[in-house]
Amino acid sequence: MALTRHQQRQKELRRKLREDEKFFRDSAQLSINVLSVVPVYIMLEQYGWKRIRLSRFIRRYAKIIADIASKKVTPDTLADEIFQQTGIKYDDGNWWDTKAKESVRK
Repeated sequence: MALTRHQQRQKELRRKLREDEKFFRDSAQLSINVLSVVPVYIMLEQYGWKRIRLSRFIRRYAKIIADIASKKVTPDTLADEIFQQTGIKYDDGNWWDTKAKESVRK
């Protein structure tokens, strides 16, 4: 039995939706991997942290992520605290040193 034009279109839309969902899942997993690995790598490579210090950092990092997920704290709250203590402000995807009036990323 051949599919009608409408059925073919519905089948194609379902396939496209599955592809989109897979893309979003893969993108989300990549983001999680980057956000989990890069800070630890920097602490190891740039600052020479080893197993014990990295383990403490990873536990604290995981706790903060869990607090964000459970809405106990927001990234904006954390960014505000960083700004209050350091003068470094997170704004629109960039970190700014408000005292030097320039991007920290330079």
